[in-house]
Amino acid sequence: MKKYIILIIFLLYSINIFAVNFETGLYASVGLNINIFEREESGIIKYGSKTKGFIGGEYGILGNIGANFDIPNATLKSISALIDFGYYKTILSKIIEPDKPYFTFFDVFNLGFLGKLNFNNNFSFGIGAGVMFPFSGFTLDSNDNTKRFNYGYIKDNYTKTTMPYIKLVFEGIHYLKEKLLFIYGASLSYNFGMEYKNPTMSWYNENGSLITSYDKEQYSYINISIFAGISFGRSK
Repeated sequence: MKKYIILIIFLLYSINIFAVNFETGLYASVGLNINIFEREESGIIKYGSKTKGFIGGEYGILGNIGANFDIPNATLKSISALIDFGYYKTILSKIIEPDKPYFTFFDVFNLGFLGKLNFNNNFSFGIGAGVMFPFSGFTLDSNDNTKRFNYGYIKDNYTKTTMPYIKLVFEGIHYLKEKLLFIYGASLSYNFGMEYKNPTMSWYNENGSLITSYDKEQYSYINISIFAGISFGRSK
């Protein structure tokens, strides 16, 4: 019982020291994906069989909501603890050599956590992590053929239907009014991607001859994005 009383006293003391504000934001983001494909080959490798990651993209409308803790410090103005959420269109791409691009467009919801250090010079640095939940999309090949798919297709063709990520955020702010801010900046993230479910897959040429087969294929990607939007809650 004594330790709970001490904990309550500590929490009350902390609240008195650090003023807590409600914080929320809404912003648009656009960026590039550097796609990384990994394979475990199990068959014959001939011309035209190699696959490598290509440049893709990502854009979306994102929001966050949480708490902002004022810090009486010469360097830090406050600390933010936020829930990240939103919608992305994620574009994954690969090149099937010699020169055949193949694109997969995913519609994705994301949910994560973002912690930010807000400095006195109107600059913020954040570290976040979370999960993306793809629910639909379409594919596009080098002949402009498209094929739409839904969540059932994703569930049938991938071992997991989520994409975990980690990210760094670099943010600048400009106060429009008291507690109303224009935010802008950049983020760097790594998405762990998904692994294809089929244990053995094969590619054949136009004559029906085996080009290559492999037991495993998975992808991940590095994303570099810029963003801008509106935030409310942080004190000047």
